[in-house]
Amino acid sequence: MIFKYDPEKELDIFNRMAKDGKFGPEKTTQLWAKEFGQVKFEDNCAFLGNQIGLCEENWKEVEANFLSKLSKFFEKDCDIPEDMTCYLVRYTTFPYSINYNWFNAPLFGNPSERNRVIMHELIHFFTPEGLSRPLKEAVPVILNDHEGFNMYAADRGHQNDSEEMRLRPIIFDKYKTGETYTQILKSIV
Repeated sequence: MIFKYDPEKELDIFNRMAKDGKFGPEKTTQLWAKEFGQVKFEDNCAFLGNQIGLCEENWKEVEANFLSKLSKFFEKDCDIPEDMTCYLVRYTTFPYSINYNWFNAPLFGNPSERNRVIMHELIHFFTPEGLSRPLKEAVPVILNDHEGFNMYAADRGHQNDSEEMRLRPIIFDKYKTGETYTQILKSIV
């Protein structure tokens, strides 16, 4: 997996999401836009290079265990494509593209939270397509097995989605008893 900070990609995604109202009130969007306009990283910035390296290093410490747990859960080999790109961004909304093998994760902040975001987004890549949005977003609740995943940030989901919130405890309880994705899906769909 490639870890990268791309200011053009960061700004492009921001502009598209801001247009859709994904950054909250207009004033918040304006503050983000101001920051992107005024706080820029120079090419070959040592601070930025060190931060990206640390993000990758922190991920590598949990990657093998994560993929092993996920492979067991999905009953298939879960291997991250070599061209998968984790775009590190300064905002707190993390879209992804399954078709183009990329997702966003936080550049700064709590390293456990960053690893949670990476795991959450990768679960979407390994989850079979065609699920309802609430079900697709509920599956990452398995990350709340903190000891199992060596990840100590809570995956809370979308609090405003009542169907996702209904599914999360069901999925997590079944996961804790050792049920696989297929078994869980059969019991709730």
